Amino acid sequence: AGGAGGAARGAAAVVRKETRKKRVPGALVVLRRALVVPPRWRSVVDAILSDEAAPATTLVCGAKGVGKSTFCRLLTNALLSAAGGGAVAFLDMDLGQPELSPPGLCCLHVVTTPLLGPAHTHMRRAELAYSLGDVTPKGDPDDYVAAFEGLLRHYRAVLAPRGLPLVVNTQGWVRGIGLDLLRACLAASAPAHVVQLQGASKQRLFEIGDAVPRAPWRLGGAEGARGGRSMLHSVSAWNEEALGLGASPAAVAAGDDNGGDDDDDEVEAE
Repeated sequence: AGGAGGAARGAAAVVRKETRKKRVPGALVVLRRALVVPPRWRSVVDAILSDEAAPATTLVCGAKGVGKSTFCRLLTNALLSAAGGGAVAFLDMDLGQPELSPPGLCCLHVVTTPLLGPAHTHMRRAELAYSLGDVTPKGDPDDYVAAFEGLLRHYRAVLAPRGLPLVVNTQGWVRGIGLDLLRACLAASAPAHVVQLQGASKQRLFEIGDAVPRAPWRLGGAEGARGGRSMLHSVSAWNEEALGLGASPAAVAAGDDNGGDDDDDEVEAE
């Protein structure tokens, strides 16, 4: 028995050694540390929570892989905590990797519990959803805009009167037609707050001014009273290396120097 046990322990040691040497594609990587929120992200969340205009709409935008889903989860959880067990409306326009539903859907959700894990751990039935049948709006941008406007109408008619704040998660396509789609979403929603996540590389940088439509509202500064204008919060993308934590295992596995969650549409070309 002792010989068999020793052989089993030896085999297990070999397996552990091989596992350390080889990274299996798609394998789950467990981070043995708590999520550290960048100070600027926390200050933006605090500014949104302190907005006296309720219910407020916040639109989060940026290129792919800058951490939009992470910020949306952080903001949604903070809004739930501030509401003392209330609810938050979550409008997800990321067709490629949505937060609360399968890919290919534009969805409006009512969130009543914190979002504490990766997307597949908290999928749920949507309040209202439109199926575009694709993971990118490139093939039918008109239907994409129509879906957003339909979800927005439902929110304003049904959920806003109940006092639910709205968090809008957008796609990561911010060039060419993608920028036009962002412009359409901004014009339709006229959000109280616009959170722009800027990546470190040139491909993940864009000027929010290029996406601002000629509308009755204007983007304001990050400080001071908002009045009737939308408040723009331009912050850096999630980057563990910038926090002094080193690159995350997930980022290393993906070959991504950003360290953020690769949560957006793969379409980048104009």
